[in-house]
Amino acid sequence: MGRGNLRLVLLLWWSLGTITILAQHRSIALAPRTSRTSDLALEILRGADYVSLGPAGFAAVTPSPVLAWRALIEDPEAPILFQRLLRDASPAGQVYAMAGLYLVDLDAFRAGLPILRSHPSPIRWQEGCIVTDLEHEGAIAWLQNGTLTRRLLATTLRR
Repeated sequence: MGRGNLRLVLLLWWSLGTITILAQHRSIALAPRTSRTSDLALEILRGADYVSLGPAGFAAVTPSPVLAWRALIEDPEAPILFQRLLRDASPAGQVYAMAGLYLVDLDAFRAGLPILRSHPSPIRWQEGCIVTDLEHEGAIAWLQNGTLTRRLLATTLRR
């Protein structure tokens, strides 16, 4: 097995494990939240390479960052967690943070807009199997009118 194939297998294994953990946690509604779940979700979003708008790939699997975002919005500490994510995440992770802040703390969302505007490079977006680049102003428009937050909330969680 070549080095590239091994890397792909490990990435798929990691993604499936993450999806399984978050999906199982989602299905146990009465279980108390643990910081472990939030910490895992933060790590996934902190390193996000792109913003996904829903299920992707041949099997239409919900990407790990979307599952992580959904886990964070249910955390009682969501406003603090999204603010932390906004400070130290990748540009795509910051977009997820802003989508969360739009939902849980509108004042923090407004305060975070200059941070998002400070990045000059485009942000990668994925919808289904299509990946494209979107300028920051386009991303900010989607955030300000709530479109991205609504799309993430409407995503069907598929295992």
